[in-house]
Amino acid sequence: MIVLRISAALFVIIIIGALWNMMLKRKVRQQTSQILRSAHYDQLTDLPNRFLIEDRLRERINEAKQNNSKVAMLSIDIDEFKKINDSYGHSAGDQVLKQVAERLGTTLTEGDTLGRLSGDQFLIIISHFNDVSDLASTTSSVLEQFRAAFQIDAGLYTLSASIGISIFPFDGDTSDELLKNADSATHVAKEFSNGSYAFYTTERKEKVSRQIELEQALRAALDKNEMYLVYQAKIDAQSKQVIGFEALLRWHSEHLGQVSPAEFIPVAERNGMIIPIGEFVIQQSLAALVELKAHYNARCTMLINISPVQFNSPSLIDVLSDTVSSSGIDYSSVEIEITEGVLMSSQSNTDFILNKITELGMKLAMDDFGQGYSSLSSLRKFSFNTLKIDREFINELPFYESDCKLVSAIILMAHGLDMKVVAEGVESQEQNDFLLECGCDSIQGWLYEKAEKLSTLLKHK
Repeated sequence: MIVLRISAALFVIIIIGALWNMMLKRKVRQQTSQILRSAHYDQLTDLPNRFLIEDRLRERINEAKQNNSKVAMLSIDIDEFKKINDSYGHSAGDQVLKQVAERLGTTLTEGDTLGRLSGDQFLIIISHFNDVSDLASTTSSVLEQFRAAFQIDAGLYTLSASIGISIFPFDGDTSDELLKNADSATHVAKEFSNGSYAFYTTERKEKVSRQIELEQALRAALDKNEMYLVYQAKIDAQSKQVIGFEALLRWHSEHLGQVSPAEFIPVAERNGMIIPIGEFVIQQSLAALVELKAHYNARCTMLINISPVQFNSPSLIDVLSDTVSSSGIDYSSVEIEITEGVLMSSQSNTDFILNKITELGMKLAMDDFGQGYSSLSSLRKFSFNTLKIDREFINELPFYESDCKLVSAIILMAHGLDMKVVAEGVESQEQNDFLLECGCDSIQGWLYEKAEKLSTLLKHK
């Protein structure tokens, strides 16, 4: 009888455990779906937001490169939209934005993508057109959607919009360039008159000249010792102690002055200089880590950013392994930081390299979480130790409710996956307090430490 009772009790416990596990998995899936949706769709209009529209644009550009075709970007800006908010309130402005989204959706053809960039700016990606006249016709149809008055609580309101157009490959070969140039063309259209459109035009010689100057100067930059590193401290959110550093590359050219990494890194990736530059970063940062450990904390780690091109270099693993070994530091003190561009590449050796980094004992960090569409699937597939929340989600904390909910959910999810969370770009005490309340593990930002050269860091603690 006792055996039967024990068996029955064990059976009940097993059933309860199985049901609880099923409920937990369902809850995680629901939360994951909600986070994914919030991170990539505008909550007001339910259109793709900046992150997703840029992702789609990159896809279209890659397809166009393969098919030798064109891609057009239409940047649509509502004229004098601020007057609606000022006169009738933000609720009226939201009503208009929803109606604009619905009307613009009626102009799309197969393969087109409509998104909301921010505020009163919408974007349309067009990948199927023959020539400029087709785009002009499509743009006229978009402007026609603003002819009829919009309904708000106060009555009918008449609006117009200005549109700027950029075309791949003529006006840029990256998503950032097309977006920037389409936006520039929008300003030109507004100068014509409200309700107009303009194609992007530029003096190409200036652009080509700048690219040539950058490439020539870049090839000699390492030999001339023009490149150097600064280090951004990573602060423990609870103890406020320095627990690590991120190595950031800088370039001061003898002829060009201070050049932004956003400008020279793409050039270095195109001409192959990113490989020796990347090796320079690895060697310099790990040599610096030895001194930083002695000065700050023996457990300090070093975050090293690896570009997609450098990541696929056959020499990467050997360079990392040899440099760590020769420095005498522990592999676990090194954290390799990658973006989703690496994970979304079509390279067949991505899995091997990530697994090799983990096998060596180095840590993996996902940088700028939330910008790409494959974030969650990547976190499931690979053993990431750290997740860095993109500063776009930090900027408006704690004043935007949607950002607060999203950041809180990301931290909860990361901890559920046994990952540490780093918030970057923290500049205010209000941001810090909110992140601390949510359980964020580490902080990076000017609130605590600016990025400094090694010599400066060694002078203070």
